[in-house]
Amino acid sequence: MRRCSLLRNLLAVSATLLVVAGCTVPVRDGGQATGFSVPPPAQREPARIGLPRIHRPFVDALEGTGDWVLIEPFGWVFRPDVNTVAWRPYRDGWWEPSDVYGWIWNSQDEFGWITDHYGAWFHDRYQGWVWQPGAVWGPAWVAWVATEAEIGWAPLAPDGYRGWDEIPGGPFLFARAQQFDLANGGMQAMFARELPPSAGAWTPVGGEVVVEGKRLVLGPSLERIRKMGGMARLRDQQEPRRFAVESSTQVPALEARLRAAFDAGVREANSRRPIEVGTPSPSAPAPRLKPAVAPLGGPRSTGAPPADSSLGRRIKPARAPSASPDTLQR
Repeated sequence: MRRCSLLRNLLAVSATLLVVAGCTVPVRDGGQATGFSVPPPAQREPARIGLPRIHRPFVDALEGTGDWVLIEPFGWVFRPDVNTVAWRPYRDGWWEPSDVYGWIWNSQDEFGWITDHYGAWFHDRYQGWVWQPGAVWGPAWVAWVATEAEIGWAPLAPDGYRGWDEIPGGPFLFARAQQFDLANGGMQAMFARELPPSAGAWTPVGGEVVVEGKRLVLGPSLERIRKMGGMARLRDQQEPRRFAVESSTQVPALEARLRAAFDAGVREANSRRPIEVGTPSPSAPAPRLKPAVAPLGGPRSTGAPPADSSLGRRIKPARAPSASPDTLQR
């Protein structure tokens, strides 16, 4: 009995040392080894060390909702703990309009308040959907398109991403204008191949603007949604939830990333949906992206918000954070 007790104590000490060293330890069920797991500290530390200093707080903030994997050339990325077959970003949630930031995505995912407003999502053939951290907040990092009756959006992958044509179902989701801003509008969205033949050509909508000195992408105007039959009603003001990261950098290569998403969506539509004779091809229009404008209220500002022809409305200048930061209309 004493020998068995000593053996158990030695095994317990060995397992503890393995945990401290970051090694894998056996997972047991009723005394039988069922597999191996990596202790959370060993999982997080390589990512924490490998990420830029400004991105390291994301590691702790996302603890318990997924893990971190290394995918070159994008570095350490977050892989959510989700159903990898059915889940995709910017689906489980809804769109809400605002007078400053355009359409703001409200995610139902536990981690979505971070991953859908910072950084970039992309699909990896082996790991599924993964998220690359970024330090600039945005209402949603997506590319926008519209048909005659539907609004479409696709995650804006990092610059240099080449896996567009391997995304299951294609990069874009579409919702009819009447359902676009409903509470379950995201879950009712459809893929490009499910669009009716009468959908017609795709048109890039929204554009790149500068708000609070940051380049952001705004979606379709409220007027456009209303003309298409949607409600698009502004709601009570509420401050967007922000993460405690600060960055003076800009989001890189927005125009190239928007064009890559649009081209991938057109290829998906052309390959999955037969084009009838006389029906406009979704590849007909080329995206015309609005160049970035001077920061609102900046040195070259005239004091009036610039007219954004691609949005069909004027963008209100964001107020100084000390007065009323990050106004959100719900």
